[in-house]
Amino acid sequence: IPYLLLESKKASNYFKYLGIFENQVRAICKANTLGNLRIMFPMIEEIEEFNSLKEICEKIAKEENTKISIGMMLETKKAMETIDDFKNVPFMSIGTNDLMSELYGINRLSIQNYDIYIDDLIERLKLIVDFAKRNKIELSLCGEIGAYEKYLVRLIDIGINIFSVNLPSIANVVNVISKKALNKDN
Repeated sequence: IPYLLLESKKASNYFKYLGIFENQVRAICKANTLGNLRIMFPMIEEIEEFNSLKEICEKIAKEENTKISIGMMLETKKAMETIDDFKNVPFMSIGTNDLMSELYGINRLSIQNYDIYIDDLIERLKLIVDFAKRNKIELSLCGEIGAYEKYLVRLIDIGINIFSVNLPSIANVVNVISKKALNKDN
């Protein structure tokens, strides 16, 4: 299937291969036996993309007689620049791997380059954290940067407290968060 061989991760692929997307959403909805399904759309650039995809999912969920909640990955420069358009999105995850690639031209394997850009990234992420707080949006962070203690501490300091990292990094993240919580209480 060409859908699986795409070179671009853009949301436009969902519309290009609408039948496949709808079948995937329908299967997910059928598996939603607890009624607590949450879907996040990746690589969203514009609110119109988000709203169109959300509408498709909500229609299918209604047909399948189930409830869903729709959020997004915040991982494009364009979405970051137009963040105010997304004030009604209930939950977001900052996708730092793709965002850093788009902003600075580095990939998740370029950890040695993170130090060069971390101050700028933290300033940008502070704006997102403030936006999420103002609009009561549940915010998390997904990406390799959250697996490294020196960056994780700074991310916690600006108000991010939900992280998605690779499996081997989970124990370290829990340890850092626990230490921060203990220090905060003292």
